[in-house]
Order: sequence, then C-alpha cells, then structure tokens
Amino acid sequence: MRNGKREKTAVSILCYLAGGALYALAITLFLEPNGLVTGGFSGLAMIGNRLFAISTGLIIFALNIPLFIIGLKRLGKGFIIRSILATAFTSAFIELFEQFLPPFHCHQILAALAGGILSGAGLALILIRGGSTGGSDIIAKLVHLKFPHIALGRAIMAFDIAVIAFNALLFRGIENALYSILMIGISAATLDYLIYGTKSGKLLLIITENGEQISKQVNLTGGRGATIVPAVGAYTGKRHAMIVSVVKPHEIGKIYDIVAAYDTNAFVTLLDAREIRGLGFRQSYE
Repeated sequence: MRNGKREKTAVSILCYLAGGALYALAITLFLEPNGLVTGGFSGLAMIGNRLFAISTGLIIFALNIPLFIIGLKRLGKGFIIRSILATAFTSAFIELFEQFLPPFHCHQILAALAGGILSGAGLALILIRGGSTGGSDIIAKLVHLKFPHIALGRAIMAFDIAVIAFNALLFRGIENALYSILMIGISAATLDYLIYGTKSGKLLLIITENGEQISKQVNLTGGRGATIVPAVGAYTGKRHAMIVSVVKPHEIGKIYDIVAAYDTNAFVTLLDAREIRGLGFRQSYE
C-alpha cells in the first residue's frame, strides 16, 4: 500500500512539474512578448510585470499565499498542498524561463494559438492529478461554497474576463484583449479535450414501441449495451420503452440505422457524455 501511495505521489509531482513547465512556456515564450494576458492571478501578475518590472512568477506565488491560507480550512489540506506544489513549480519555471529563454515575437493570433494549447495542456496535467494553479480556481471554489447557485465555470470566466478588461483599459489594447479571449478559449478547449476527449461519448435515449427488437440489435449489430426503461407518454398515456445506451461518437450512425429499420416513428435524443467509466470504455475508477 505504501509503495502504491508513493508511486501515485511521484506521478502527481511529475505531472505538476510538466504542467507547470508547459504553462510557464505559454506565458514567457508567447503571451508576454506579444502583449497578451491570461486570466486569473497569472494575468494580474503579467500586468504587474509590465507596470513594475517584477517577475511574473514571483507575483503569482505572492498573490496566492492569502488564498492558500483561507482555503486551507474551507477546501481541505490535501487540495491546498497540491495547489501550493503546482503553483510553486509554475512560478519557478516562469522565473527560470524569463532568465534563459529569448522571447518569441510573432503575430498575436499565432501567440494566442500556441499559448492557448500550451497553457491548456499544462493545466490539464495539473488538474488531472487533483491540483490547481491557485488564483481564480480557488476563488471560484470559495464563492461556490458561499453561494452554491453560482456555477464554478461562470465564476472563473467572470474573473478571467475582468482581468483581461482591466489590462485592455490600462494599456489601451482592445485588439490584444480580443486575442487574449481567443487564447483563453483555445486553452479551455485543449483542457477539455485532454481531460475528457478520450473518455467522452454520446448518450442515446430512444423512445420506441419496439424496444426489444431495437435493443437486441444494438447489442448484436451495434456492439453496445442497452437498458430498457418502461415509459408512459404524459399526454397520450400510451406505454413505450425507453432504450438507454452509451456509444462512442463514430458508432452513432450505426445505431440510427438500427432504429430506422425497426421504428421510423421512434423519438431519439442524443446527449454528450463527458466521461464514461465501465465495460467497453475506461474501466478504472481511480
């Protein structure tokens, strides 16, 4: 058990190191040299760097110290320790890269693309192992604890946009602000793909009068499991079967063909399944 725990800790630290390095590369190599900012405390630190010529990495860690203290009691010791490690690694890599890597000047759209991909990949490595880079992540979690009706994603987005707007007003860079928003979108898309992309699928809800035949063919021809749930039409009072099946995106067309062959009046709803664990998909629950 101890060896397993040590291995998990070692993997987590390696992920924090790699994630911190990628995130730091995004800031020092692409974003700062081309006038773009990211959201959260990293964005505030980049603004502080331009105003006072203080290292971005140092400002990031300093801004997070009060949040780590506040979050220790509210968010748990484990999460805060992991976040301190990830933030420390990120700040240290920013310091290192600012000293030894030459800035890369290019068109802002290229900077937004490269910076978004690198920062998204770095954040994914950190978040996968239960850490965070502090800043808006912790603020959003604290706000959500106090006001549960406010979604985490909205709180983070609001803070990020506020930082970008502040930078635009301060340095009169509306165009750079738009490229910064584009960068955040690319970063979020990269993050989602790396965390959920290989584990995502589609959830099919099929309401039909031929539940047995369709579910059988989904199993035999489609190669997927299916669950039949008795359903009653609220308006007609008529009894139907609702087939629930989770499939991979490339299998959707095959299932549609099966449904069309047995019931042209079937009602089919297709939903995104962000993460799937179980037989035929990812079977680990760790």
